[in-house]
Amino acid sequence: PLSIKGIAHNTGGSFYNKLTKILPKKFSFKIYKNSWKIPEIFKIIQKKANLEDKEMYSTFNMGIGMVVVVEESRAFKVFNFLKKKITTYIIGEVVKREKEAIVLV
Repeated sequence: PLSIKGIAHNTGGSFYNKLTKILPKKFSFKIYKNSWKIPEIFKIIQKKANLEDKEMYSTFNMGIGMVVVVEESRAFKVFNFLKKKITTYIIGEVVKREKEAIVLV
């Protein structure tokens, strides 16, 4: 079994809206912004509109269309399974919540 804990179709509200709906309030997602290549269009939009990262990740999916949450011990097995068919990244982890539901690092 792949031990899937949650899936989010990352559109229309993106990280701050979609991901928080699949996570209990006592946890946060720590998103590693440099773990995938952000499409150039988002960099252009951010620069031209002078937007902060939080605004970008609240509005756009930044090139990540689907997020699958799995047990940490199974992450690489799931990653290796999925990458055979689709572009796949490990973009973050679930951590104990302190303040924000989404933490960009």
